[in-house]
Amino acid sequence: MRAVSMRRHELHAVSTTVVREHAVIAVEDIGLKALARSGYYRAFRRRFGSAAPGELRRQIDYKAAWNERTVVEIGRFYPSSKICSGCGHKLMALPLSIRRWTCPVCHDTHDRDLNAAKNIRAEGLRRLVQDSQPATGERPGSHARGVPQAAPIPGPAGTQNRELGSRPPWARPSEVRQARATGSG
Repeated sequence: MRAVSMRRHELHAVSTTVVREHAVIAVEDIGLKALARSGYYRAFRRRFGSAAPGELRRQIDYKAAWNERTVVEIGRFYPSSKICSGCGHKLMALPLSIRRWTCPVCHDTHDRDLNAAKNIRAEGLRRLVQDSQPATGERPGSHARGVPQAAPIPGPAGTQNRELGSRPPWARPSEVRQARATGSG
């Protein structure tokens, strides 16, 4: 199997799993074009480019829209690595060479990337709740924290109610699109 085909298969598998298992997906806009032009050494750019993060993001976006999931984008200047995911303390500076750091307030030790992922998740959920709540009153169809609840949709004959946007395992994507277009599922 060629490397391109293997990478395409892996990207589809990862993006499908992410969209299938999560109703809300928070992603960081890392500015791929600027990163590719930056002064990092050539081998890093080559390896980063072969990972195809832009293609992964594109697939997550279209699959999330297709499955009625929410993608929340966090701007590239959000200090996700510098904020302690335990107590919220923000470091003034954190050089890229430092991969692990200890919070001076709560003394938690953080891996830079894992801490950033936790902070991106928390910020994405915060923005989703903030955007979904009306200025006054409670929104119908939401639970106590204001996060919209997914309503079950009727499936084709002989199936149970499924989560919003899902399809039976035997249905091909074209069949699901046709069913949605005709209003039968």
